[in-house]
Amino acid sequence: MDWIKSNRQLFKVQAEQFSAGIVSYGEGLNLTSGEVTGFGAQLTVYSDDLALAAAAKAASDAAYETILTDQRNLVKLMRKYNVRMQASAAINNAKRAEIGIPIPATPSTIEPKTVTGLLATAFENGEVKLKWNRTGNAQGVIFNIEVSDDSVNWDLLTTSTATKIKLSGYTPGEKKTFRIVATRGELIAGPSNLAVIYDGGSGVSLSLAA
Repeated sequence: MDWIKSNRQLFKVQAEQFSAGIVSYGEGLNLTSGEVTGFGAQLTVYSDDLALAAAAKAASDAAYETILTDQRNLVKLMRKYNVRMQASAAINNAKRAEIGIPIPATPSTIEPKTVTGLLATAFENGEVKLKWNRTGNAQGVIFNIEVSDDSVNWDLLTTSTATKIKLSGYTPGEKKTFRIVATRGELIAGPSNLAVIYDGGSGVSLSLAA
């Protein structure tokens, strides 16, 4: 069952809880002030339009379409930031309940294992394909895909339960380094080996030892 509320009034309350969570914990999720402010602005737009529609009982189809568009924009942002929240060690189940995001099932005592064999292949159209070994990680393990410009500071791109993924939007010749971190509930394994694209501007994809 989808965790996003379908009822507009319930969704408004849920979005307000989510917004409070972003304000409280956004810094730990590497959200910029612009992203935090942007979500709040989108919520304000949705709330205002919802209030106008409620006041005008005979609201036109166009007005309702505007509300639906606002809601779709909020849902897109909520799903995007939920990925970061679920992957963040700073957001425990109590904070998940406070924010109104899904609480994972009680994690297994089986710890996730460090991923091995990460390979990256870059293409001329800006796509990058990553693949790695499951390395004994059981079902239920979530793989965090992270990227860095300097192999020191890392950003979370997305998560996956599979052992391969296709990314897009990269500039050929621009060096990027990737790694995978296996997680299970609040348990986090060590990072995988590093995989580099366009090392030295050569356009050649490499896999380096951790």
